[in-house]
Formats: sequence, structure tokens, C-alpha cells
Amino acid sequence: MELKQAIYAEEHEVIAEAHYLLSLALEFASIKPVPKEGEGEGEEDAEPDTQVDQTLRDEAAKEMEATINSIKLKLQNKEVELASSANSEENDILRSQIADSKEILADMEARLAELSKPPIDVKGMKESVFGGAGSENPLGGLLGANEGESAAEVDARIEEAKK
Repeated sequence: MELKQAIYAEEHEVIAEAHYLLSLALEFASIKPVPKEGEGEGEEDAEPDTQVDQTLRDEAAKEMEATINSIKLKLQNKEVELASSANSEENDILRSQIADSKEILADMEARLAELSKPPIDVKGMKESVFGGAGSENPLGGLLGANEGESAAEVDARIEEAKK
């Protein structure tokens, strides 16, 4: 990263891309699988629990901010170039590049907002939607579980509905 920053200006797309890729790498590195106690070799279907390293996630957010700053600088330069250009064909190209940069900027700002929020507990969401150990299935009303049917009766109802 330091080498790229020494060679290229902050608004160059190579710098923005490097910050973005580093942000992605840090975000993915922040999610660490934690093996369950007593987990054996044969339990490959079971999803491992995960822990989130908030320090890496915060660093990923900083890199995303650097990406956004780089894109904003590039956008400003393109707008200045558009204002000073007299060639209509060149203006069309610049307008297209500005529109693309604004779209990318909006996507990056959305990613930064996601990184700034606490991570989503997918397993907890899955259990709350589909039911887990000791939880009541909120979709049960659709499948008949609220009527006191057993799991086997619900499965039979689903098979009947499939036919």
C-alpha cells in the first residue's frame, strides 16, 4: 500500500482500489470460526460458531473511509475538468465518468454504513425465523405448528402441499 501511495496520487483509482481491497480483506479476516465443543470429524454439515474481531472490523471501516475519500477527490477533479472543457464529445465522456463515480461512491458509503454497525448474527436470525432449540417458530402459524401439530404432522402437511 505504501509503495502505491508513493507512486500514485491519492485520487488515482489504483489507490481507491487498494484501500477497497484491503477493507474487504480486513472485513473477512475479522470473522473467525470457533469450533464447537465436542465437535467431531463427521459433523461437516454443522455450521461453526463465529466470533468477530472488532479491531479488524474497525480497521476495515477506516480503509473504506480512505476509499471514499479517494473517490471523492477523483470526482472533484473530474467535475473541474468538465467545467473547464469546451469539447462536447469529451464532456459526454466526463459526464459518464462522473455518473459512474457517484454510483460507486454511493455503494462505498453504504458499505461503510454496514461496517459501522454491529455485525449481523446470521445464526441467531436463522434460529428466530426457522426455530431452534427452545425457541418457538414464528413461521409455525403458516405451517400449522400453532394448532398443536407435531413436527411430523407439519412435515406431512408440507409434503401434501408440495403435491
